[in-house]
Amino acid sequence: LAGQDDAHSIRDAALLALMYACGLRRGEVLTMRMRDCDLDRHRLMIVAKGRLALVPTRTTDGKLVDPQAQEPDREALEGVPASVWRLLRRWLAVIRKQRPDIKRDAPLWWSVLPSGSLHKRLGSDGLAKALKRRLKQAKLRACTTHGLRHTAITVLLDKSNGNLRLAQAFARHADLRQLARYDDARRGLFAEGAKLVAAGIK
Repeated sequence: LAGQDDAHSIRDAALLALMYACGLRRGEVLTMRMRDCDLDRHRLMIVAKGRLALVPTRTTDGKLVDPQAQEPDREALEGVPASVWRLLRRWLAVIRKQRPDIKRDAPLWWSVLPSGSLHKRLGSDGLAKALKRRLKQAKLRACTTHGLRHTAITVLLDKSNGNLRLAQAFARHADLRQLARYDDARRGLFAEGAKLVAAGIK
């Protein structure tokens, strides 16, 4: 996507870089609003996994469908890499150019029509299609959005020599046992164990 300046490419570059570099879950990304992307402080706000079901429905312009609905608390992601912020700035510029009257509670991620114009809030299907299309273009094997998160965690474990505490903070996992399973798979411990056990089989 480097060097591409169409709205589709700018969105997908920012979206996939954010998901991968920050290990975000699908729901954490799709519920982001314009106000959750604080360029001045380099801080993102996301709805934590356990609170995603509480996110109220909004119209494209950010208005609550149920005026009595309450937004769940959001947690801050500090220290998002500069390379990701650069891509986010490009995407925000596209939104503001096409929708100069955009409200702060409007969605951050939009579906893009073939003409390049923004259409409506990006949904799960649109996100999955974007990932599938870009992986195919890059000649990489297909994976789900959650597979992208698993990949990010595994890469971190590789590059940090299996630092589970660092991976736990990055992935925002309450239970280290899940990360230990990633680490075991990364190092091929199952295969190593099975080989030792099967050594006596003729």
